[in-house]
Amino acid sequence: QTHLERPGVAVNSPGIGNMDMMPDGSSAWSNLNGSAGGVKKIDPATGEILANYPFKGESYDSIISADGRYWAGGSPGGAEGNFAERLDIQTGEMLEVNSGASHSAPKRGGFDPFGNVWYGGNNGEIVELDAKARQLREYVPPIPNAPYTDFYDAMPDKNGEVWAGAMHGRNFVRFDPRTERWIPYEMPEPFAHDRRTWIDSSTNPITVWFVDSSGGYLVRVQPLQ
Repeated sequence: QTHLERPGVAVNSPGIGNMDMMPDGSSAWSNLNGSAGGVKKIDPATGEILANYPFKGESYDSIISADGRYWAGGSPGGAEGNFAERLDIQTGEMLEVNSGASHSAPKRGGFDPFGNVWYGGNNGEIVELDAKARQLREYVPPIPNAPYTDFYDAMPDKNGEVWAGAMHGRNFVRFDPRTERWIPYEMPEPFAHDRRTWIDSSTNPITVWFVDSSGGYLVRVQPLQ
């Protein structure tokens, strides 16, 4: 076990929040539930905070790109957030963007092959942090509210398509940003309730896995093309 430093956080307060590791395992990254503001680089052996990169607000997820170059986060819990962050770990530049008056509420997600970040939006949208344009974009899927469709996670695959399951709807969606084509997959249970998506890129076509948190099912989505 490793004890993690949490400056400014009371003992027995809620957990450390979301965390991700460098691909080589050399460091862990987390905002430690808002401890001292910003994302922390953490020594996985000792729990020591090696560096802190501040930003406004509080991040929900902690995402490291496959090449270890970038970290990203979304908005905190709830449906009212409108901002997301991306850190260039090599230069220390923190990019902070928002969707203005629109509550995009980006939560969990991942990097696509082009360095952009995709999130599930708590208000029923898929949200993109376009790194080159330095802005957030929102995409609304063509699925019904049943009674209210919201997303918690969105995960890009190796081809740049984005996959996400509705938490309070029965659809799992596939989105191609290049053509803006949506393909909804209707799950057999009342809710998809996807809180984290894992994509197996070793298969052709790719295979998508998630845990249905309502029914306790491990679900595989295997597209035919």
